[in-house]
Amino acid sequence: DIGTKGEVIALIRELSRTGTSVILISSELTELYLGITIVCALIYAALGMTGFDAVIHALTTCSTGGFSNYDASLGKYSGPAEIVASLFMFLSSIPFILMIQGLHGSPGALWRDSQIRTYVAIIAMICALIMVYQAVWLGLYPSLVMLREVVFNVISVMTGTGYATSDFWQWGAFA
Repeated sequence: DIGTKGEVIALIRELSRTGTSVILISSELTELYLGITIVCALIYAALGMTGFDAVIHALTTCSTGGFSNYDASLGKYSGPAEIVASLFMFLSSIPFILMIQGLHGSPGALWRDSQIRTYVAIIAMICALIMVYQAVWLGLYPSLVMLREVVFNVISVMTGTGYATSDFWQWGAFA
């Protein structure tokens, strides 16, 4: 997500005042995307994915495309891979323009943005509600595994990535 039209225009105007060209902005967006994708692939590989699987899953995690070369989706690599995927799906779903502003000396731009704060709050609220629902109504014992699965699946659905590591339809009608 590169940002809203208004955010892009505002950044172009801001950078134009300092003599930065649109070509530079587009190259920074490309470098940021490539950097995020490469780091994701390296972490996936460090967690035991083959090089091919790491690249495939990094490309689809960071593009929030969700394609997997396995029927089990990312479930083939559940566990730490879910944590990595959650982080990179989230990072890739927020405006890259704000990340670039952060790299240009305005790191607070991400948190000052109401869109980001609302997005984080919605994800946290949905995760908390599903955890409570699973504990109270389904009688499941809250655990780190449950938290990992809930966060992963909520972020996957919220970002439209489409990865799945558990059958969240079995979580009940509320989920």
